[in-house]
This record gives sequence, structure tokens and C-alpha cells, in this order.
Amino acid sequence: MLTAVCHYGFLFFSISAIYLSCSASRAAFIFSVISNVIAMFCLSGAVLAAIIGFGIQVYLKRPFRAVLMMILAIALIGLNHLDSQKASLGLPLIAPADTFTFFFLFLGSFFSASSVHLLSPLAGQLIIMHLFYITIWKKYYRMNLRLYSMFIFMILLAAFVSIFRANNGLPEAISSRYKIYSLLTLAITYLTLWEVVSESYRKRIVLAAICISAAFFVLINCRYYPAMVFCKEAYDGTVQSWAAGGKTLNHPDHERADRILMKSKSLGIYKP
Repeated sequence: MLTAVCHYGFLFFSISAIYLSCSASRAAFIFSVISNVIAMFCLSGAVLAAIIGFGIQVYLKRPFRAVLMMILAIALIGLNHLDSQKASLGLPLIAPADTFTFFFLFLGSFFSASSVHLLSPLAGQLIIMHLFYITIWKKYYRMNLRLYSMFIFMILLAAFVSIFRANNGLPEAISSRYKIYSLLTLAITYLTLWEVVSESYRKRIVLAAICISAAFFVLINCRYYPAMVFCKEAYDGTVQSWAAGGKTLNHPDHERADRILMKSKSLGIYKP
């Protein structure tokens, strides 16, 4: 639960910082800096949001704010360097192909449920192709700098994770804690595509998105719904047995699990 809060908090404050960085308001810029600092206390990837913020200020020709964002980025890098837990950087140099595969798999992990799927790296490659399309041909950063900056942030974040996590193997790329990043990238891809295509193609895009989403939802539920029912029944049976004074919970720390459930029962939060 705490890990999920960190990931969602990191995304919220990082994207807020990027959004506010595009504003001409001084108050918005101050809040963007504050959001960036808060995001850093969630995950170290907030450094990327500061770098994106620096790029935004340079593009908008705001030299004073650009210098402040550069100082912030350096400070966050220094703060991250003080972290005692260092990830290995060996794989990008030893096996760059595996790192690139991890990168594309991470971007397209919305196609994967519990195993690596061939569609995931393909989806990741299509997202990168779309980024090149809206950057080189459509000059999308002139149309919507905020959304474009968020798109770049998500791509850099995927590269960041790939460099530091690829040593853990390809299944790490489709881990449930990373799904939100892939889904958010997909949503941004859809929004940018919506804006760059002509009016006549927008209805087709919406129809295709609805059909694909519905089909994907049905297929996933048909495949994994029985397993979900089985897990729910197993969890309910375990808790009911615990409530009746039977076997202990399937948890590494039985005493802690017992205390949490007992307190939840006493407060009326949980009723087995």
C-alpha cells in the first residue's frame, strides 16, 4: 500500500510541477518548484520533472527561471546521490539489447497481465514512433507545450527505470506497480493523437479506441476472472478461519497481521 502511495504521489506532484512550469504566473512557478521537491520525497525520478521544467523555461525564453530550475535539478540530483541504495548500471553497457527490450516492454505493459506478451514491446515501439511523428512533422510542442512536456517526461521516466531496473529481468517491466506509468503514457498518446489529426478522423479514432478497450476488457476478464474468484474465496476462507480462532493468517509477520485485523474489527472498519 505504501509503495502504491509513493508511485501515485510521485506522478501527481511531478505532473503538477510540469503543468505549472508552463504558466507565466510567478505563483504557479513557485508551486511548481514546491511540487517538484515533494515529488522527490516520493521517488527519485522527480529529477526528470526538474529537468523537463528547465527545458520548458529555456524554450519559453525565461532565463532567470531556467537558472533556478537548473539549480533545483542539480540539488535534486545531489539529494538522490546521498541515497544509500544504488541500482546497478551494468546491464545497459553489457546487454543494451535487453535494456531496450525492457524499455519498450515497460511502455507497452498495459497489454500484459501476468506474463510478458509480444504485443507489449510492439506497443512501446508504436508510442516512440508517435512521439517522433508529433515532434518532427507536427511540431506538437507549439500546439500544446504542457501535454507534450508530460509525454517527454513519461518517455524519459521509462528510460530511467529501464537503466536502473533492467538487471531484475524482463518480468520487472510488467510489474503491477509500473502499470500506471504505461496506462498514463497510453492516455497521453491518445490525447496527442486526437489533437494532431484532422476533424474527419477524430470520430474514427474514438470508435477504434472504444472497440479496442471493450475487446481488451472482455478478453482479460475471460482469462483472469476465474483466478480472481479463486483468490477471493481463498482470502475470505483464511480470514473467516482466523475470526473463528483457527489458523493464523498467511503473512510473514503473523502478530502484526493479527493486530491490524483486531484493531480494524474494534473500530468497525472491517467485519469478517
